Amino acid sequence: MNQEQFEQLLENLQSPDNAVRKDAEVTYGEFRDNHPVETMMALLEVGATGSSEGSLTMALVLLRKLFQKDCDYYEQCNADTQGTIREKLLNIFGNAQNNNHRRNSAACVSALAVKLTGFGGWDELWETLFNTILDNDAPSVHRASSCDVINSTATVLATTY
Repeated sequence: MNQEQFEQLLENLQSPDNAVRKDAEVTYGEFRDNHPVETMMALLEVGATGSSEGSLTMALVLLRKLFQKDCDYYEQCNADTQGTIREKLLNIFGNAQNNNHRRNSAACVSALAVKLTGFGGWDELWETLFNTILDNDAPSVHRASSCDVINSTATVLATTY
């Protein structure tokens, strides 16, 4: 499935037409289960470059679900791919242009940070968050989003370390 088809699939997942939406749910589920790494990479790509707010939002919501504790797709990736996922996710988070995109990318970052807690962590994340918070020239919305990620992960971090 190419990027344009994948983005259309994400749009169809939001269709008001039940038949279109149901078909998209089946197609997405099959693609996700049969190609988990490709699914994560495609969701990251749409989350970074999607042509509509709906597809950006859907990509980040679905990606967040793939980072939850009961899903092992991230763990199926090799170390290089995991690094690429973390890097791309930080880029999406740092370049989010509106509140909805910032909120959804922060939720994605938080979910992956929680998943990585106790498994070597994510040093680049914490460095990025604290540098953003301490940078007086950083936009206040980016500083606030960084605080949101820390707030979302605080309980897990406190119980792990």
